[in-house]
Amino acid sequence: MNNVRAILIGAAALLSAAIAHATTTSANGSVTASASVSASSVVVGSSITFYRGGSSNLTATNNPSTNPLTWTEATLWYPDGSYLVLGNEYAPNALTPNVISGASLPTKSIGHNSIQLRAVLKDYQYVDDWTSFNVTSTGGGNQ
Repeated sequence: MNNVRAILIGAAALLSAAIAHATTTSANGSVTASASVSASSVVVGSSITFYRGGSSNLTATNNPSTNPLTWTEATLWYPDGSYLVLGNEYAPNALTPNVISGASLPTKSIGHNSIQLRAVLKDYQYVDDWTSFNVTSTGGGNQ
């Protein structure tokens, strides 16, 4: 059973890497969100860094002279379906990394965790991207 689970987790990680850059396109251009984490696996109670990435070439309808990437939103989804809002980062720091503390990775986080990153433009167009990591009870972390 553990081998099957490991294979499924590995497949999910490959799928996550394959769709690592989510993009939405409008008549004015596109916006890309790109989420990543500092490790593919950590031990419960340890910390991990979440990186917010993204860019746009859209012209914002309300202020075309500035970069329209206004903010990013991030949510950590635990294996049991519950979540922790990691918060918003606003321009010019919309792509600032977050350190997810060990307190945010309690026992209920053991298993496959996902982070949803949403890049939002001034005209409220947005795109979501997902990244994931595994939390183990002992050993195998910080890979």
